[in-house]
Amino acid sequence: MNSPISGATRTESFGSWLVSAAVSTAISTLENRGNLRTLALPLRIILEAVPDRPDLTVRLQVDDDVLTIVSTATAVDVRHGDTSPSPDVVFQTGYEAFLDVGEGLIPPEDFLANHVEVLEGAEKAAAFFGMLGVAISLQG
Repeated sequence: MNSPISGATRTESFGSWLVSAAVSTAISTLENRGNLRTLALPLRIILEAVPDRPDLTVRLQVDDDVLTIVSTATAVDVRHGDTSPSPDVVFQTGYEAFLDVGEGLIPPEDFLANHVEVLEGAEKAAAFFGMLGVAISLQG
């Protein structure tokens, strides 16, 4: 099928749609915290778009749920659950704040300053938060 839209644009549009769909699903069932796993794929997609990614393993605790993010120069893997015995960074946030920053309802600076607690790996946290900030800015 011929299309005036380039492959990159189609991929970006699909990625944006996927992020919106996952966030909408999660918001519509906010009381069901298990929906955090629906954000793993969209989060991987937006983080993979970041150039010069750091090599990091991150445990993201969102209320009582967990995502594990493994970033390398060549790939990003995001899994629901605690899948790494020794993450470089562990941080905690609330479900609503996590969704709000993903939707652009609060700026990344506010999210980091007021809605995130670094539990382990403060020395490497800045590298992950920098990558997250770039990922969010690429979506806007």
